[in-house]
Amino acid sequence: VANIDICDDDNDGVNSFDFTSDVTPIVLGTQVASSFNVTYHPTQADANDNTNAYAIPYSNTLTQEIVFVRIENSDNTNCFDTTSFGIEIFDTPVIAAINDLQNCDGADGDLTNGQTDTDLSAVSAVVLGTQDATLFSVSYHLNTTDADTNTNPLPLTFYNSTAFNQTLAVRIENNTNTDCFITQEFNIIINATPTAKESPSLDLQVKVFPNPLTS
Repeated sequence: VANIDICDDDNDGVNSFDFTSDVTPIVLGTQVASSFNVTYHPTQADANDNTNAYAIPYSNTLTQEIVFVRIENSDNTNCFDTTSFGIEIFDTPVIAAINDLQNCDGADGDLTNGQTDTDLSAVSAVVLGTQDATLFSVSYHLNTTDADTNTNPLPLTFYNSTAFNQTLAVRIENNTNTDCFITQEFNIIINATPTAKESPSLDLQVKVFPNPLTS
């Protein structure tokens, strides 16, 4: 029986497992289901003795547990076999906040083309919020499809191909189980950089006229 890995949808570390529907058919294989009883237990000794069987659905108490399975002949319970599998609950990342990333045009020497290098890593701390950066990885992609499939990650220094406004997608994934992830779109906005023109030189001539009162 394969281990069961769960991405926790509310990060409370608890999941409800229906072993009867999800595991029993795998345990039985091609055997006639009506001829056997399948039960789930916290220890190997319990599985051997057919004691302390879990009620189904079962809610875990630890984020990592081993579940022991007993399959016995319905007509003679002394004829039985046991196996085991693991269950593990993984945190699913959340996007704490996200804002459009604004930049000034001109890093490439052109102040008006709406394209420039943007440091995408500035978004990482914002989307992670208080989540542990050692537990999660952040990547950036041209679209949600790439983000969802974790393909074609962008360099952190990104030169936008769409002038002035380009939509990208950010992905946060659990480092231990990359199937636990979240994605969201945001925009890179390139603002035109103004230029100050030199003022023309003014030739001011001052003329002094005599004061008529002193003449």
